[in-house]
Amino acid sequence: MLRPETVRRLASMGMFVLPILAVKIAAMLLGESAQQSMAGLAPPPPVDPGAAPPASVRWTPQQLTAARHVDWLKRQPFERSPLLYEEDHGITPQPIHTEAADPSDDQARLVLQAVMSSERGRTAVINGRPYREGDTVHEVNAVVESIDCATRSATLRNRRNNQSMTINVERPR
Repeated sequence: MLRPETVRRLASMGMFVLPILAVKIAAMLLGESAQQSMAGLAPPPPVDPGAAPPASVRWTPQQLTAARHVDWLKRQPFERSPLLYEEDHGITPQPIHTEAADPSDDQARLVLQAVMSSERGRTAVINGRPYREGDTVHEVNAVVESIDCATRSATLRNRRNNQSMTINVERPR
C-alpha cells in the first residue's frame, strides 16, 4: 500500500502529464487529416502597400485640435520639472530685501505653517517646528494654549506678560 503522500504526488504529476498525453494521442489519431486540413486553408491575401484604406476616417474637430496640440508639444524643448529636485550650482541666490520686523513684536516673528489633527492630538507647525498644546515656543517664551484645525489657527500665551496671541495659517495666493 502506498503512503498518502506518495499518492498525492503521483496524482499531481498525473494532472500535469494527462493534458500532454491527450494532445499526443489526438495528433496520432487525426494524423494526416489534421495536417491536410491546415494545408487546405487559403493563404491570406497579399497586402498592397500603395492601396488606400477602404473607408476614410473622418476626424472630429476636437480630435484634430488634440493632434495639433500633441504635435506642438513634441516640438517644445524640455524644461526643468518642478517635481524633480536638482541642485543648480551655476546660479547664485540673490538676497531678498524685506522690511525688518520689530523684535519687540512676538507675533511678527512667528509663522504658523500648518495645523494637523490625529489620534495623538493636534499639532501646529510654527517656524518649521512641530508643537503640541502645552509645548513652549522658546523663540518668544510662549506656551501653545490651543490649536484649532477648523480655523487653522493656534493660540499662544506669553509667559512674561501673560498676553494671549492668535496666529493663523496664511492662505496661498
